[in-house]
Amino acid sequence: MKLVPRFENSLTCGMCSAALWPLDTFLTNKTIRKGLEWVTTEYCEKDHIYGGIHSVCQGAIDIMADSVMPSIESGIFSPQRICDEHFGFCSSPHITELSAESYVAKRLSAKPENTKDNQFVNNLYKKIAADPNPRPIRRSIQISDLHIDFKYKVGAATQCNFPICCRDNGPTLVEAW
Repeated sequence: MKLVPRFENSLTCGMCSAALWPLDTFLTNKTIRKGLEWVTTEYCEKDHIYGGIHSVCQGAIDIMADSVMPSIESGIFSPQRICDEHFGFCSSPHITELSAESYVAKRLSAKPENTKDNQFVNNLYKKIAADPNPRPIRRSIQISDLHIDFKYKVGAATQCNFPICCRDNGPTLVEAW
């Protein structure tokens, strides 16, 4: 008996996702995650990555694990990605790939005529310089992309031969990592 294609696809997609549930559960389990972090730290030390120093390997993993593991769990090894992209069982929304060149061309074609020759800012400065009435000077500061390091230690070495300094990293290394 042949099933209706839409129902058959949904069934196949659901069965694939269900079959991958153990993998999804495995990757999101906190105990398994700690184990993977431990194995990665051991590998880092044994292969002398970052100099093979435990505190450096552990620090690098502590910093990266919170970004990398969710990307693996919900990205590369997610049931949806495996079932859809690798096996083609599930249908995902159609995604149109955009071209950076066409986007730039579209934006440039929408520019006002007086800005198309890329001399707009230079001409603006020339106009300001030619103005006999001086403008008041405003001073400002812009701070962006602020990163707060909760492990920062006042007085810690700024040149420490570790991936991240200004922390209590233990004794500094003689050679660079």
